[in-house]
Amino acid sequence: MELFANPRRDDYQRQLINNDGFRELMHKFPNIIFFQPDPWNAPWHVQGIVGNEAEGNSILFNFWPHTGKSQRNYCKSVVGWAAAERNLIEAVAEVSFDSNAHAIDAEFDAIDDGDDFGTLAAE
Repeated sequence: MELFANPRRDDYQRQLINNDGFRELMHKFPNIIFFQPDPWNAPWHVQGIVGNEAEGNSILFNFWPHTGKSQRNYCKSVVGWAAAERNLIEAVAEVSFDSNAHAIDAEFDAIDDGDDFGTLAAE
């Protein structure tokens, strides 16, 4: 993916550094789908999907790599890739962790297919 930077701006070098930081962020999260929703009209805008849209447990992120900004959908934007990384880690944990399922797994032993009520009662 080609990232936007405007060579006519005074902060062009900063934009390139920010873009490098975003590339590092993308490499840290290989399971997140990063894409440009409209590369011709808004080449400065990148989005990322955490989770699985088909299963209905996804979180959309917006990124402006050249400025170093990111935003979890419906939340306030943050500046800096460390803050973006924290938000992504939280989102990954949120979509991949079912607290009810894990609580049940931790509290009860798994039942083998060969078990029936008679064998369970005997234990």
